[in-house]
Amino acid sequence: MEMQAVYEVTPCTLRKECLLPVSLGWVAPNKTELSFVLTQAGMSIQEFALLMDVDQNYAKSWLETDHKVPYALWSVLCVCAGYGQIWRWKS
Repeated sequence: MEMQAVYEVTPCTLRKECLLPVSLGWVAPNKTELSFVLTQAGMSIQEFALLMDVDQNYAKSWLETDHKVPYALWSVLCVCAGYGQIWRWKS
């Protein structure tokens, strides 16, 4: 499998609250965290929108405005990025 080089990625610390189940206090990721996890998953926002069958403009709004990514979509992105099934997180 070919590895893809990643450039212009802003390092960030992903808050623990972003990886919790909703029932345990999930907090939606900010724009920097979303961009970081997209990069870890090897996807652009357009590719993620296609994967999840959501409008690309709606998906872009998560990075360009204060709209928050829905939990279900975020949890799939976390699986793609290697964080596992965050809805099954145990303390």
